[in-house]
This record gives sequence, C-alpha cells and structure tokens, in this order.
Amino acid sequence: MRPSVQYLPYRYPGARPFAADQQHLFFGRERAVRELYNRLQLEQLVVLYSKSGLGKSSLINAGLLPRIQEEGRRQPITIRFNAWTEGKTETPAQIARDLILRDFDQPTFLPKIFPDDRSLWYAAKTR
Repeated sequence: MRPSVQYLPYRYPGARPFAADQQHLFFGRERAVRELYNRLQLEQLVVLYSKSGLGKSSLINAGLLPRIQEEGRRQPITIRFNAWTEGKTETPAQIARDLILRDFDQPTFLPKIFPDDRSLWYAAKTR
C-alpha cells in the first residue's frame, strides 16, 4: 500500500502578484515591508519602482496593506491604473473619487481635491 501524499499549495502564485489574503504565504520580505511602511509614515508620497516581475505589487498587496489594516488608523484604497480611453473609461481621479465616496461616509474634503472637471490624467499629461 502506498502512503498518501499531501500536496501543499505552491507558495508562489505565478505571474499574478500575491493578494492580501495570501499574506501567510508571503514571507522573506519583512525588512522591505518594514522599510516601506516606515517611509510612508515620514513622507506624503512614496514611489515604489523596479523592473516588471520583481514583486512590487506583492509587496504592497500581501505585505504593506495587511500591516496598515492591522494598525487600524487608516483605511487604504487600492486603485489599479489600466488603459484609459477618453469618453470610454473613468479617469484615475474619477476612480479615486468613486472609491473615496464608497469607503468613507463624509467626504468633506472632496471639493478641495476636485475643484473642476479636469482629470488627474489630463493634468499630468499636459505638464
């Protein structure tokens, strides 16, 4: 009689990044998570960049976002920037606005952020 073999889920998700619910599989980058988290405490804007496929999204999804949520002081919102087509898809500013309206009850700061109809994309592209 052959002993039964139990297969554990493979740790790496492949081409797609780790998700927040896979944080138990995401280990070995605690230092990078800690450094990114600490940098976010000090700076208003932090840019994370590197070559494609090196784990930026995984670092954010399965490392940083769960830590911020556990902290409980802030509610992160996730915005995915995909291809944009004028008149057919929402702008990044519209996506951000919709997420803020959905996730927060009293958006008293929105008129200050979006004083006119110009999108964030338009402002960035014309500079």
